[in-house]
Amino acid sequence: MTPTPIDFELRAIARAAEEGAKLERIVLVCGSTLYLGTPVSSTKFSEATTQSYASDIARSVGNWRTSQAEKESIAQKQSQIALEPFLAAVRNSRDLDTISLCPAQVHPPGMSHYEVHAIRVRIDRIDAWWAGWFTENPAKVRGGGGGVGVGVGVSF
Repeated sequence: MTPTPIDFELRAIARAAEEGAKLERIVLVCGSTLYLGTPVSSTKFSEATTQSYASDIARSVGNWRTSQAEKESIAQKQSQIALEPFLAAVRNSRDLDTISLCPAQVHPPGMSHYEVHAIRVRIDRIDAWWAGWFTENPAKVRGGGGGVGVGVGVSF
């Protein structure tokens, strides 16, 4: 199997992000999935991931007497402990074959889209990309109409 050639412009964008450049949102196409986001450094990816994890933990930390500030502090410490080995590897890799997007959206075909704090995409998996916006034109269904009805009966 021949390796997929790397897009050198995308690698240059990854390098600029690693060096701290402020970049505009891009769209990456991998197969039939779209990834939208702003290229950022591995460090920003790590920070956003830690913050997202801490926000999730803060919802379940403490009890009703615990102040929000205290919950956030506990959650931040717990998330740093839990994620540090994983994120240290990402932060220190400076891998220019991967591009980090933060914030980001993932649009799989025919499904709901996902908004995520940060995501990393391997450059050799990207089929196409562009900077800027796009207009979505939903597919038109040909032929007669059709539908599925679901009924639920509830008795008390």
